[in-house]
Amino acid sequence: MTGMVTGLMIEGALFLTVYFVAKRRRRKRLEELTVYLESVNLSGEGTILQRKEDEFSLLEDEIYKTVTTLYRTRETALEAKKNYAENLENIAHQLKTPITAASVSLQLLREQAERPENNAVQHSVAQSGTTRHNPMPYYENIRHQLERLNILEEALLQLSRIDSGTLKLQRVQVDVFTVLTLASDMLCELAAQKRITVAVPEGECAMIRGDMDWTLEAFCNLMKNCMEHTPEGGTVSCEYSQNPLYTEVRIWDNGEGFAEEDLPYLFQRFYRGKNASGTGIGIGLALSKAIVELQNGTITARNLHGGGACFEIRFYSH
Repeated sequence: MTGMVTGLMIEGALFLTVYFVAKRRRRKRLEELTVYLESVNLSGEGTILQRKEDEFSLLEDEIYKTVTTLYRTRETALEAKKNYAENLENIAHQLKTPITAASVSLQLLREQAERPENNAVQHSVAQSGTTRHNPMPYYENIRHQLERLNILEEALLQLSRIDSGTLKLQRVQVDVFTVLTLASDMLCELAAQKRITVAVPEGECAMIRGDMDWTLEAFCNLMKNCMEHTPEGGTVSCEYSQNPLYTEVRIWDNGEGFAEEDLPYLFQRFYRGKNASGTGIGIGLALSKAIVELQNGTITARNLHGGGACFEIRFYSH
């Protein structure tokens, strides 16, 4: 009887030993696979996995296949993005040459038309009663279209630099009130044409860590969008605030607001909404979004309850 009890105790001890050894081995294998996945996720390295033949072999194979597929997908996506950025840059550079040539030719034509001898001819024609069209409106129209092409070329270059990761932003303390004021000053001509008031009240000091020039570019695009959709004599307003988490900037107008169907697509490149102005090319808002996001920020657009469109920008401190 005693021998039987002893035998059972030994068998029980052996069973427990085997159980705990197997459990420890399984835990170790799971830890190895977990560490492997964490390494892949954090560092982007570790596609080579030490293969072992055990109960986890099937899981190990599937993990390896999944990681390998994801790596290939990522490389394909990165290559596509690189090609897209290069194509944008090539298009922009291809545009620059004809734009420059056309601008020079237009200037030469204007200078020729304004020469005294040509003015004398026009005066003589006028005295004879012969009808002769004034070419200056055509010059102005061509000049305006060339300006639009030049804006497009510059925007494409900027987008290509963002997509390729070659856009270098400074990281300095930027005063929000100063940037908003500068943006308002840069758009004073447009504001004067439409008799629009731009309100930038000075509040408590609010700073962001970013690039002064590119932040100014983003704010100008947003402010210009509001101006273009504000009725004559209207107002574009700005305000800002800061808390321990983020600095918030709001820019809004008292126009008709965004069309509801446009809201999900406003920041897409080359998207022109229902109420888009006739001169827009659909890049300004997309560029502003990219600049803000590169500076640890977010941007959203919405309609105000009382009417008008509003952009909300947040620059996060961490």
